[in-house]
Amino acid sequence: RNEGEKTVFHCPLCIRDALQAKERAPVTNRPPSQLPADSLPRTKLSDYLESRLRHSLARERKERAKEQGVEQVETAEGLVVRIVSNIEKKLETKTQFYKAFEYMGFPQEFQYR
Repeated sequence: RNEGEKTVFHCPLCIRDALQAKERAPVTNRPPSQLPADSLPRTKLSDYLESRLRHSLARERKERAKEQGVEQVETAEGLVVRIVSNIEKKLETKTQFYKAFEYMGFPQEFQYR
């Protein structure tokens, strides 16, 4: 939020145009909150998601190439998946639902991330 502070708005298109016209230098030293995804720690889930993404994109690339009648089509490279939030939360089962399925060993609450 901007609570009384005077913050200047910079139009993204104006920034792009200034960079292309060499009137503005690109940012080379980023703050920690803006580091690229590959600098964040890997997890089993991020590795799994990256693998699934790579396989899905490869399959889709083959299908597009076949449809277009060419050997190769453009592809996205260097995609990185990282888990940014890993907060443990608790979901409580609704009372009527719990009563209906309690005999099956249904839990009163679930832990999830």
